[in-house]
Amino acid sequence: MLATTAHTSTLSSQEQGLTTVSNMTTGFNTYAVDWEPNTIAWYFNGQQVYQIATPADMHQPMYIVVDTAAGTSGSWEGAPTSGSESGAMQINYVHVYSSDPYTATAAPAPVASANDTVVMAGSGGTITDSSGNDWTITSSGQVAVNAVPDATTANVVELATVNGTIWQENSSDLWWGKTSPAAAWAPGAGTSTSPLPPITVPASESSATISASGMAVSATSGNHMVYITGRADTVNLSGGTDTITDSGSGNIYVIPPASDGYDTFTTNILANGDTLDLRSALAATHWNGTASRVSKYLSVSDSSQGAVLSVAVRAGGAGVAIAMIDGATTTSLSGILAHALI
Repeated sequence: MLATTAHTSTLSSQEQGLTTVSNMTTGFNTYAVDWEPNTIAWYFNGQQVYQIATPADMHQPMYIVVDTAAGTSGSWEGAPTSGSESGAMQINYVHVYSSDPYTATAAPAPVASANDTVVMAGSGGTITDSSGNDWTITSSGQVAVNAVPDATTANVVELATVNGTIWQENSSDLWWGKTSPAAAWAPGAGTSTSPLPPITVPASESSATISASGMAVSATSGNHMVYITGRADTVNLSGGTDTITDSGSGNIYVIPPASDGYDTFTTNILANGDTLDLRSALAATHWNGTASRVSKYLSVSDSSQGAVLSVAVRAGGAGVAIAMIDGATTTSLSGILAHALI
């Protein structure tokens, strides 16, 4: 038995229809209500089974309830019997339509990507601006807006959104930005200064992944596992024991002074085009800046695992290990200095 009921307060009793239909428990069926200004009609599997005039109190917003409400003692359907209380209702879908052809459903407001969102080439990621435009990097290295490539761009490795501006970086580490698809990229010659704010890794954060390029990254206390996948980042890790895995290239690592931290590189960064910035480490020694005397303060020892870089406060003094480069098993001091700033 299928009950179709209008729960209204404008009539002396509920408007209800009871229709005998096929077994409703052996498969899925469609149930529909056509709520119009003048009539309300109920349908079962596409066939109308009941209709009433629309009550006066049903010309206002309503909401949908789908549940397994059971009857009560004295009602036509009766109270649940033992064994029926574990019944379940399976729902395939619920659809809502408007019969007014002039009623348009408002499109949801676009959700802009969070400020400082970064998308790298090859990631398949998208940046959405405040107008709902989608910015991506094509497989050929161009910026695309709503899937339309921008022929004025090339060799793009990174996209970023910063304070309402969409920025692109190319493989030469130059940045251009614009605020809308129709605007021109600026500055004309690009800038080597990243628009993204510096990244600080707090002492409490044991692991950090840096995917953006051209960033200034610092962690001055705590022990960290740091994963670098970007390019041209300047990374300053000190005050703790830091393990760095670098799958990017062209990054600069500021090596800490003696007793102010220890950096372990899990890959041979000397083969990635990376640079060791040894100026802070040497500034804490008595070195006078003469290149011929730097070997009195810096030393390299090789092992089967890699090269260990040590620094001595005084010329010829005992060295303190400050960094280890995994895989650099035959590296000399001159090999280190060829990839270093001193």
